[in-house]
Parts: sequence; C-alpha cells; structure tokens
Amino acid sequence: MNPFEERQKRFVTLLHLQDWTFKVYSIWHPDRQELSLEKVLPYLQQHLPEKQESPETHGVGFILLHAGADGNYLLIHWWAGENMLFSSVHMSTLERPDHFEDISSSGVMACVWELEVIWAERNAWVQTALNPSGQGLQDYLFKL
Repeated sequence: MNPFEERQKRFVTLLHLQDWTFKVYSIWHPDRQELSLEKVLPYLQQHLPEKQESPETHGVGFILLHAGADGNYLLIHWWAGENMLFSSVHMSTLERPDHFEDISSSGVMACVWELEVIWAERNAWVQTALNPSGQGLQDYLFKL
C-alpha cells in the first residue's frame, strides 16, 4: 500500500439541473488535472437521480468530481427524509476518460479523499437543514 498523501480539493460551483441543486467539489491526484464539469455535464444530465427513487427527496445534494490515479470518478449524492444520504458512483478509465459507467452495483462507496468531503457535507446538513433556528435548505446550500 502507498502511504496516504493529501490531495488538492476545492468547491467548484452550485449547479442547478432540472429540479436539483448540487454543490460541486473537485479532487485530483497530484499527477492529474482537475476533471472539467463541462465535460462531465452531458453524462451527468442523463444520470440524475429520479426523485421517486428516494422518499421525501429535497432536490439538493453534492457532487464529487475526482481525477484519481486509476481513473475518473463522479459521485452523485442527494439528501432525503431528515437524515438519509443517497448516492450513485460512476467511473471512467484513463484510456477512455469521456466514457463514464455507473459502478454503484459494485458496492463501492467512496475513497478516503472523497470521505473527507462527505464528512464535511454531513456536518453542513446537521448544522443547517436539521437546525430548527436556521433557514434549512438555503443555509445548507451556502455552507461550505
């Protein structure tokens, strides 16, 4: 196993697609460049979650674009109910970077670098959407 090394990451934008609003983050391996949201967008538009897939979907979530050592990863996460996080994971190889496939059924969830953003988003959800004195979803979308 290779020793752990931090990876660069950043917030990219708030993305409004159909009835969804996502916070978009980028993570990249030191030997790679960031994934371009513009290049991933056509695939993403075809693979948005169906709101009926999960109960009480709020239409908000976050997306991770990860240029990893072994390929490109697109993780789509959305909140439902009070405290449930749903997700789908998609990957493209280094040889075919524009050809993403849904790999959710493989059981993969996230890597250690992606988990850092997921943890931050969990905390943002608890501090905003589940905070009775706040503005709920609006506060969540602007909590980075």
